[in-house]
Amino acid sequence: MSYQKYKAALQEIKDLQAAQAVLHWDMETFMPAKGLQQRSRQLASLGRLAQEKAQAPELGELLQNLLAQKEQFSPAEQRNLELSWEDYQEAQKLSPQFVEQLSLLTSKAQAAWQKARQAKDFSLFAQPLSELLAAKREEAKIRAKAGQGHLYDSLLRSYEKEATVARLDPIFEQLSSGIRQLLAKIAAQGTPPQKEFLNHRFPADQQWAFSLELLEQMGYDFEAGRQDASTHPFTTSFGTEDVRITSRIDEEDLMSCLGSSIHEGGHALYEQGLLSSEYGLPLGEAVSLSIHESQSRLWEQNVAGSDVYWQHNFSRLQSLFPSQLSGVKVQDFYRAINYLAPNFIRTEADEVHYHLHVGIRYQLEKQLIGGELEVDQLEEAWNEAYERELGIRPDNPQLGVLQDIHWSAGLWGYFPTYSLGSLYASQFFAAAQSAMPELKSQIARGELLPLREWLRKEIHEKGRHYSSETLCQQLTGQGLSVDFFLAYLEEKYRKIYNF
Repeated sequence: MSYQKYKAALQEIKDLQAAQAVLHWDMETFMPAKGLQQRSRQLASLGRLAQEKAQAPELGELLQNLLAQKEQFSPAEQRNLELSWEDYQEAQKLSPQFVEQLSLLTSKAQAAWQKARQAKDFSLFAQPLSELLAAKREEAKIRAKAGQGHLYDSLLRSYEKEATVARLDPIFEQLSSGIRQLLAKIAAQGTPPQKEFLNHRFPADQQWAFSLELLEQMGYDFEAGRQDASTHPFTTSFGTEDVRITSRIDEEDLMSCLGSSIHEGGHALYEQGLLSSEYGLPLGEAVSLSIHESQSRLWEQNVAGSDVYWQHNFSRLQSLFPSQLSGVKVQDFYRAINYLAPNFIRTEADEVHYHLHVGIRYQLEKQLIGGELEVDQLEEAWNEAYERELGIRPDNPQLGVLQDIHWSAGLWGYFPTYSLGSLYASQFFAAAQSAMPELKSQIARGELLPLREWLRKEIHEKGRHYSSETLCQQLTGQGLSVDFFLAYLEEKYRKIYNF
């Protein structure tokens, strides 16, 4: 009976968080412009209520009582209780008032970011961002553990519990070094693919229709989700039976919508694959944002970025755009969509340069939280980093410091999970190939459900039972390694660039 009481308490918290998610989704998709002020208040109130329940003394007492007699519960129930006690202790660190204030600052910053982005004027965003940065620094101090190395560590843990600056710095150094070596080989010895046939207008309706077909092929359940349009593609879950994604369309860039839909579809498959019986409980939640990102990147890079994927799907694409792709061979199309070149926009970057984008954000964010960089220095620091790391300099902030929603949304510590996700994805995909010798042949036939079911069994249904590193160890026989991803890039681009 007490376990049921505990379960009901956590599910009530989840209900409030799901209500917040619904309002956020609506705010990014269909909310009228004048609704922002009252919506901000509604989100703040729900956030405060959820935080009050998450740190209620009654919940703490209940958890302690249940843990004292945990031997009478199943292993899964015991794990739920252990993880909930960890979450409860973490929830004690932030007062409901602080959470409410943070929500209000975030809503204010997001509104300012949207205006600044439209106007291409960073100064319109600078003051709200400074206020939010001060609050995130304060949050980092509150969450900090005794003896932790860097103030930023406490924000990193919100998205990947095992992440620290000490652990991430060498990962990004090895990743960046490997990417630069690959790019140097390509520049010296490679033959660039031809891609002029992609310089056409690809009407939005056909793009959208094809993106829905690709999502269905992956096994995305449209009876438990939907796809809508937004400025910045995202996935949001209100429970396993309502997981929604958004994408965006650029009629001059065919792969923008398709790539976004597949990427977000990977996130959505993870959420739809969680155990509905564990709704609101730790075992009904994703392991971490790194593992979540591994699922989207696996589908986007290892599956949809492969030549065998397009062996099945190119003829359908060609039928939708007959004049644009007339006479184009599937292998030429595959090479063209994998053309490598530095660009300004992270979400539109190729899978090689992409991690240089992430690395720039990681370094800037670390400096901002650590107090080594202030908001009034941020735009210039961004531009200098792009010139240094990618050899290009944005001529307006819409192409630069204003392109991402994360800082205005208060998601500090999130960016590193994008690269960690790609690393995990390559390692997991290698394990899938080992476990499923026919995998590439299945992908070439458009049979993607076996892969979805393997991921569901090996990752999704486990919830938070294991940490990211332990899950990786169990699934692949070793901890996270940069080597799998670098080997994947080397093999793929050696064939594409003929070096």
